[in-house]
Amino acid sequence: PIALVYDLEDRKELHIDFEDAEVAIKDKVVDISIESLDAVINGSLAQTVLKHGAPEDLADKILSVFAWKIDFRHLQKGDHFNVIYEKETSMNEVLGTRNILAITFNHEDVEYAAYGFDNGSGHELFDAEGQNMSYAPLQFDMITSLYAQKRFHPTQRRYKAHYGMDFEANLGTPIEAIKDGVITRARYGRANGNNVKIEHSKDLSTQYLHLSKIDSSIHVGAKVKQGQVIGYVGNTGWSSGPHLCLRVWYKGKQRDPLDFDFPRRPDITEQNMPEFLQHVRRINSQMSQAL
Repeated sequence: PIALVYDLEDRKELHIDFEDAEVAIKDKVVDISIESLDAVINGSLAQTVLKHGAPEDLADKILSVFAWKIDFRHLQKGDHFNVIYEKETSMNEVLGTRNILAITFNHEDVEYAAYGFDNGSGHELFDAEGQNMSYAPLQFDMITSLYAQKRFHPTQRRYKAHYGMDFEANLGTPIEAIKDGVITRARYGRANGNNVKIEHSKDLSTQYLHLSKIDSSIHVGAKVKQGQVIGYVGNTGWSSGPHLCLRVWYKGKQRDPLDFDFPRRPDITEQNMPEFLQHVRRINSQMSQAL
């Protein structure tokens, strides 16, 4: 053999040159193409996406956009969506979905729409009026797990309840307090890794798990404001990859985070609104032509 290229995780390759005795780990060359998909739900969202030949993670990306608007555990046969997205490939291998650029989703005869735009903090999704679609305490790539009574645990390799909501994000992504409150826990736990708990009222608390580190300003008894950084995305404790697990406690019991009306992430600024509205008109024209 003259050379060897071996696939590694995180879109990297091991390159070995036997003639020159050189070894290097390199990033894969990734090509981005703009794709569209117009589909009717027949089964689960993931089944529908795969049936049409789109990357499997597109289903998670779609769920991530509308998680606070649509209950994806109760989709109806005949619901439909139209999405424009960026597909990543490398040497004809489909790697997955980078960003959703625009999407409309009709659920029970109600149409929801979202448009990708950089409001100054990276790619996010907004409705036609410029309201942020996300209520999460961080900028994330996609939601990988919802609150569930039964889920296959990725590290324990068994089915058990998952009383939280998982957000996949890059290692070190800042995590913000979802509301004003007081820190009641800021420590390491064997299962939860570095974790922080905030009491927002007598009845309501939120907990943030698997942090790479807790911010130096955070300690038990400290007051925090909504949007204040409390830590950073990590992979500590029982975790299979960098993510945040958000848990909500109400009257002493864990509840589905989607049941609570938390504040939205920042909407389109007044300064960016003219450009955003022009962008929406342009995207809507492209989507109507594609139908």
